[in-house]
Amino acid sequence: MSRYAFRAATLILERIERRKVSFDRAFIEVAPSIAPKTHQHLAYEYALNGILYYRAADLLLKREKISSSLRRVCAFRVAFSLLMNKKFGITVDDLKVVSGGLLTGRMLKLLKEIKDITFEDFLKEISPKKVLGVKYAIPDWLIDELLKVMERKELERLLKATLKPVTWARVNTLKSNRKKIAKKIVTLAEIRWDKDYEFMFEIVKGRERVISSSLAKDGFIIIHDKGSTVVVDALSPKVGENILDLASAPGVKTSLIAQMTSDKARILAFDISYNRMREMKNLLRKLNVKNADLTVLDSTKLRMSRRFKKALVDAPCSNTGALSSDPGLRLALRSIVNIDKYANIQYAMLKSAVENLRKGGVIVYSTCSLLPKEGESVVERLEEEYGIVVETDGVLGVPGYRNSRLSSKVRRLFPHINRTTGFFIARIYT
Repeated sequence: MSRYAFRAATLILERIERRKVSFDRAFIEVAPSIAPKTHQHLAYEYALNGILYYRAADLLLKREKISSSLRRVCAFRVAFSLLMNKKFGITVDDLKVVSGGLLTGRMLKLLKEIKDITFEDFLKEISPKKVLGVKYAIPDWLIDELLKVMERKELERLLKATLKPVTWARVNTLKSNRKKIAKKIVTLAEIRWDKDYEFMFEIVKGRERVISSSLAKDGFIIIHDKGSTVVVDALSPKVGENILDLASAPGVKTSLIAQMTSDKARILAFDISYNRMREMKNLLRKLNVKNADLTVLDSTKLRMSRRFKKALVDAPCSNTGALSSDPGLRLALRSIVNIDKYANIQYAMLKSAVENLRKGGVIVYSTCSLLPKEGESVVERLEEEYGIVVETDGVLGVPGYRNSRLSSKVRRLFPHINRTTGFFIARIYT
């Protein structure tokens, strides 16, 4: 067992919870401090394991009335998870040695007391109402919301799928081609090419090596979910078109529009955040995207002098659909999210898109959310006010939630069905 990996895993969990960053970003930020570098893979595994058992660990601390700093709590989460996951073969004595003082005496005593129980035994002590959340490390408020739109068995299939995330990436054909990248990527990881999009591939093994590789850092490949490709494909961008992107940062979908049109469509990209737009500018430069005009602007107040034909509204949302692609969200979403606030922003952005498109224009609206308030309900409201037409035939995915009158006209992607992030997608005609 590695002291360096244990400490790094603790720091990764702390960064996620304190700064609300993604798991990958926290890992990348901490990775340079891990010496020797051969321990980076172990730190990655320890941190991921810690997140998947964090709710059970927190319940134990609460039950024993043990309070401590966030860093020590994160260390306990990692330690508890390593005991519960028997594949690591780690003992309490091992943890005492490698923790380097991060675990208090009371924490070590508690770990010694529960060292012989299994996670399954622990779950038997949890009330039926909370067991799903603890078992899959999901906040209770989200479990309650999802049980309103799907049966418990279906929900458990979904949650189980989030424990085995699929990592997708794409070849950036604006800088290279599939053949050249394929030769390089196989030296880092085991991959599987996608059957729907020839530039997309699944990273089967070696995820952490790929995200820290020069191929990723220099923009020859881009790590992003296949669902994002489905969203852009639904817009069907063409060479020579002028396309509005109303919530463009961090720029992954903007760059995909450019790639799908060989950088020969004009993209007008807007985002409300100066810092995010600055990062996006650097990203697009790295990805060799040249035909995108970036403007810092609140898209809900957009008033163009002429009307456009197409718009992408990949709106800010709760990110509840990204639990499989970003394990860190299990921690970041601990507090109840103000869904109504997001829904109002999403509706305002859609209104702006409708008002800036000519008659017969096309809007693709998407959110990486599992919640109907950020999907079907928003589009239903828009239909009532503007009389828009919704039709998403030919787009990958399954129909929306059954309790929506637009169920057959919209699409949802689910990790347990489509092996993607959870997405809501609607193609709207003005």
